[in-house]
Order: sequence, then C-alpha cells, then structure tokens
Amino acid sequence: MAAVLALALALTPPEQRPLLASHAIVATTAWLAEEAGSDLARLLQRIGDRFGVELQLKAAALRFHHCRSQQLRDYERGYVKEGVGAGGVGVLWELAGRDPAELALACDDDCARLPT
Repeated sequence: MAAVLALALALTPPEQRPLLASHAIVATTAWLAEEAGSDLARLLQRIGDRFGVELQLKAAALRFHHCRSQQLRDYERGYVKEGVGAGGVGVLWELAGRDPAELALACDDDCARLPT
C-alpha cells in the first residue's frame, strides 16, 4: 500500500502531489496497524516528508474476537496476514456509517457456508 502510494507520488508532478495526497487514504486492518515490529504510520510519515505532503492512514475497526469461525478468530491471534483488501473494505464500510460488528457477523456467516 505504502509502496504504491510512494510510486504514485514519484510519478506525479510536484505541484499536483498535494491534491493526490488529499484524495488518498491508506486503509488497513487493525491487525496490521498494531503489528509488533511494524510502523506503517512512521513509514507513511517518511514518504510524506520525502514528497512534501501529508498522508492519511486509517485502520478499520473490524475485529473477529466474537466470531464462531476459527479461521476468522485466527486473525486476532496474528496467524493470518491478509493482503486482500480487508482494510479497504472495512474502512469503506465504516465511512458508509455501518457498524464494523455487522461486517464481522457477515464474514462469520459466510465462513459457515464454506465447504470444509
């Protein structure tokens, strides 16, 4: 996510970079945002400093603590490293005014329908 945004900023004319930065949000999950040994906020700060812009980071509030699905609960234990857009979907869900717990329930319901 950060690398793609850095590339986009590098390819954008300097006078247009603030506009690009104002329309871009790096959306991730709480699992990635809180991961030990990783500092996405600092990385984005350094990229922003390099290109003279302020970058936005949003971690979705989506959590799977109360899900029936062991696979989803494994996110909470740090066993799953996603990269499939869960943060983006979660942030869009919240920006639409929806409760993250509803999204977790929908994910849990869909997991129950998957063949084992």
